[in-house]
This record gives sequence, structure tokens and C-alpha cells, in this order.
Amino acid sequence: MHVSIAILSTLIALAAAPTYPLRAAQNLFSDIVTAAIRSSAGTPSDQIVIVGLTENTFASLGRTSPVDRFFLAKLLAELQPAKVIGLDMFLGEVTDPGQDQALVDAINATQIPIVLGHLSGAESSEVVPAWQEAIWTIFQTRVASPSVTWGHVALRPGAVDGIVREYPCLGADGIAGFAVAVARAAGSIDKSVCTPVGVDTFRIAYLGNAWSVPFNVLPAEAIVDAPAPVKAALTAQIENKIVIVGTILAADDRYPTPTSRFDFTSNGLSGVVIHAHAAAQILRQDQKVIMNAGLAVAIIMVTAFLAAFCASLPRSQVTALVLIPVQLIPVLAANGILLLMRDLELPTVAQSVSLVTACGFVIFLSIHRAERLSKHDARMLSRMLGDNVMLAVRKNPEILGRGGQTRQVTVLFADLENSMDLVMVEDPGATVTLATEYLAELGDVVRENDGIIDKFTGDGVMAFFTELDESGASLATASQLQVERAVSTALGIRSRAEKFRVMAAAKGISVGRTRMGIHCGLGVVGNVGGVAHLDFTVMGEPPSIAARLEAANKSIGTSILVSDSVVRQCRDSMLFRPIGNVWLKGSPAPLSVFEPLPEEEKHLRDVTCKVRTVVKQRGPHWIDRVRVLLDDIETSDSYLATVNERMLTRSPEVLFDWDLRSGVR
Repeated sequence: MHVSIAILSTLIALAAAPTYPLRAAQNLFSDIVTAAIRSSAGTPSDQIVIVGLTENTFASLGRTSPVDRFFLAKLLAELQPAKVIGLDMFLGEVTDPGQDQALVDAINATQIPIVLGHLSGAESSEVVPAWQEAIWTIFQTRVASPSVTWGHVALRPGAVDGIVREYPCLGADGIAGFAVAVARAAGSIDKSVCTPVGVDTFRIAYLGNAWSVPFNVLPAEAIVDAPAPVKAALTAQIENKIVIVGTILAADDRYPTPTSRFDFTSNGLSGVVIHAHAAAQILRQDQKVIMNAGLAVAIIMVTAFLAAFCASLPRSQVTALVLIPVQLIPVLAANGILLLMRDLELPTVAQSVSLVTACGFVIFLSIHRAERLSKHDARMLSRMLGDNVMLAVRKNPEILGRGGQTRQVTVLFADLENSMDLVMVEDPGATVTLATEYLAELGDVVRENDGIIDKFTGDGVMAFFTELDESGASLATASQLQVERAVSTALGIRSRAEKFRVMAAAKGISVGRTRMGIHCGLGVVGNVGGVAHLDFTVMGEPPSIAARLEAANKSIGTSILVSDSVVRQCRDSMLFRPIGNVWLKGSPAPLSVFEPLPEEEKHLRDVTCKVRTVVKQRGPHWIDRVRVLLDDIETSDSYLATVNERMLTRSPEVLFDWDLRSGVR
């Protein structure tokens, strides 16, 4: 699992790495390390001198652009004691032909290596119009000195934030970067490679800080026009040094750098200073190499694997969450140390993303696994108690504690008639299969109506319906919804039981009707039993009367009997037909009972009511009139058939009374 999570987390990190937020975050991390604790410790470079054309220089010349070529020619002549001259200027501008010639002559007359700044339209970050490139090409053809080389002066600010972090070894047209060309001219690197380590791009290790330049900077106008003593002192400072000439202006040709982004008073470094930083870095041979992509992916994957492993150790998800920042700290610290000590920049942000993602996956799977186990336990309990009980249990687990609570409850008792016929079949396996299917059908109907299965009674079921709340307070009367659910359950069981009878008959097994009784009233609901075994059940009058009503169906010829306490709650919403008064065993008074009917059997209710009206009126020939009403119906309805039979032995006054206290019908 850890490997799979590591691979997935790595893929997510790699997919997110090129996005703007992550690239910006990676840059911010490396910039903080670079600016706060510089790898080069701010050591100035004594090999490089910058000769700057500043605002004072251009003020003395009277113009800024194009740069006065006569002045540049004089400056080159004064810089001859240097070891190498680098001219960080693009000379492809329209100017006076005489000035151009003077500069070309000065360049050709130079005896020391000189690197001229180069630009072309091929460099995407620096657009050079075709006419300007044509002027530059002509100028290049006039330069004939073998000591002259070219160096691309275009810098490449970051696409995300415009900060110059990397230095190109080659321009888009294949010409070496300016700092590389300067280092080559100084003999510090082999001309066959771009840099001492042979890379195409390297991160710049800036020296010093945003408000100071760690190079000796000399004003160009002083070198050309200063009095002899001053000029001599300045000449001594450039002797046998790498001299880079360029503009140092307060507003033009400046770029933000990692060291300047945190200094809100700085507007970046001049391009000539950045070239000097890159050249000094090449001379030190400490280029910050951009990491190989394959190695970076491997590091990200290992980080994700270790994070997933560590996150899976604690048993608590909270502890696993706390471990995320704990793991991030050593990753950030190690990456910062490698960046400082070895100039190796790791994919810190991608590592962090993979670490957090891996930990997140582990925590999510842990939570999911715990929820799955909890849901499994809840499903098992729900099968026994029902969904409505589970909702109440989640609010108040004390409901399942030992003891009970007095509540209004509606109890349904269902039993299979002539179940011995099912037991006596030759194949016991078939008996078990049929019984299981039968009880499953009954259980499904109970649960569909939010009932609670109290117990299966071998060939029947006892279920009850009640409102469970967290307070445990009982209601004064059973709710209409509670009673309607119980009656709907009985009608549903009757329908499915008939289908079961047909299915069993097709297999050659005779199964009787399913008889049911329903009564509502106050009962005690809760867990009863010992410590080793508890039974969530209902006790009291409702289950006792419901069981006796179920048994009374056999004598009366009905399949469902409900007490008048049930009918009172849902008389207007459900269909009932009156059955009569029943004396149940142990009952001191008769109980008015009814039979619920589905809407399609409304005619039975109507016929029953007409029969009762005729019997009550007891007019002439009332028996004949009743039998006319019962024609074509009594043979298909057991109750009316029983009434028809009882007319022979009962007087009208007791025709609809059943005394079952001693088994007498």
C-alpha cells in the first residue's frame, strides 16, 4: 500500500509542480535560503572590476542613448592594463559613422582579449528588430581583431515572478553567455564546454546583499577624464583584472534577484552586476547545478514513501496529522543545508506536496477503514434494531443500556398457519431454505416500514413500532404515523406471504396463510437480560394482546386483526372493516377488532357493513337477505364465510361476538 501511495503522491506532486503557486513557492524557498545565508558568505571577488557608466557619466556626455562611441573608444584605450575586457553593451544602434569607425578602430587595436555584448532576434526574452540586427551584423563584420569574442548579454528572468535566478550558458542562437565568454577569455575554463562542470544552465550564487555590490566599481568618466594622479590610481586597480563595462543606472536595465526581493527599498541589480556575479561564480567553479529530472523524481517518491510509512504508524488520525509538520521540518532543513553546502537545489516544494499528499492518503484511508468497520457494525446492529432505532442510538447510546423505558408502542405479531406442513417435508434442507426465504420476506417488509424486529419465532415474527428520542419521554398516545406503519407492514406481509405460498406450491409444498395481530398501547422498551446476553424487546400489554389477536384470526377467518386502539389513530387514512367484539383469553372485557384492507378490497368492507346493517335491523327474512349479499363473495373471503356459517347457530345479537377465553367460537 505504501508503494502505491508513494507513486500516486509523486504523480500528483509532478502534475502540480509546474503550476504557478508551486513554482512560486519553490522559488521563494530557494530565495530565502540564498538571501538569508548565502552559500558564498558574501566574499567579495577581487578578480573582477566593474567600470560603470552612471548618471554622472551620461550627464558629462550630454546624452544617454546611443552611447557616445568616441567615449567608448577612449575608455577601451585606458583599459589596456586589464586582463580581459567585457563590454556589456549592445552596439546595434544608429549613430554617427565617424564615431562607429573610431570605436571599431579602438576594438581592433586592443591587444588583450575583449568580449563584446551580443543580442539577436533569436533570443525570445530580448526582441531585436530586424533593422537593428542588420546594423549590428554590419558592425560585427568590421571588427577584425582575433582577440575579440562575443557573449550573449540577454538575461532570462523567471517566467513566474521575473526574478533572475538562472544564468544561460548559451544564447538562443548558440553564442555563449556573456559571463561564460568572459571566463573563457580569461583562460579560466576550456572553450569546449560552457562551464567547468559542463552544464547548460546554472543557478546564480549572488555575493553580498541587495544594497551593496561585492565588486570594485569604478566610474567610467573618471578613468577617461580624471587628472593624471587619479587616473594612475584607477589604472592600478584594473591592472591584470577582468574588467566588465556596463551601465549602472538607478532606473534602467535593472532586474530583481533573490537577494533583492526581500528588500523593499531595492529595485534589483543592474545587468552588468548580474553578469559579474555569474562570471565570479564560474571563476570559483561553484555553479549551482539544476538537478537531474530522474533524480528529482526518485527523491520525491522516496519522500512520499517515508511519509506514508510514518503516517501509518500512529493509531490516532490526530497524531498522524501532527506528524505532517514534524516530517516537513527535517525535509526543509535538509534541503536548505544541501542548497547552502553543496549548491544542490532539491525539488523542495514538490517533495512537500508529495509528503502532505501521502500523509493525507494514509489518514483518509485510515478514516475510511474505521468508518467502514463502524458502518459494518452499524449495519449489523441496524439489521437487528432497524434504522429508526439506530438514529436514536447515535443521538443517545444510553438507549441500548440495560433496563427499559415506558413508551407508546404498536406491536405486530405474525405467524404461519399450519407450519407443521412445512416442517414435515422429506427434504430438511428445502425446509430450511423455504423458512429462511419466508422470514427474510417478513423482515424486509418490517424494515421497509421502519419497524423493529423484536424476534423471529421459528415460523413467524414479532415486530414493534415506536418513536425513540434522546429524552426517553413517552407520548400520551401512539402517533398516527407509528400505527400506519404497523398496518402497512401487515398488509405488505400478507401480499408477500401469498406470493410465497404460490412459490412453495410450485415446489410441491403446502404452506398456510400468515396470520397477524396488531395492538398499540403503553409498553416497556429496552434491553433486558443478563450481562452475557441482552435482548432489545418490548414487554407489557401490547405484545400480549397482539399475540392473542394473531391467534384469534384462526377462529374468525381473518388474516389480520387490529384492536380499536389502532383504528382510532388512522381511521381516516386507512381502510378497515369492522369484525366484532372478541373476548381474548385473560381479558376481562371484550375488545373491538377490525381487519385492515387494501384499497382494491374496499368492496369487502362495503359488503361487511351492509351485512352488519341487515343483521342489526333483523327484519323479515334477514338471513336470506344476508345470503344474497354474500353470494359470489363468501367463498373467496374466509371471514364472511365464517359469518355465513355462524348464522345457523348464533342469534343476531351475538353473531359478531367471539368468546375465545375458553376456545369456544
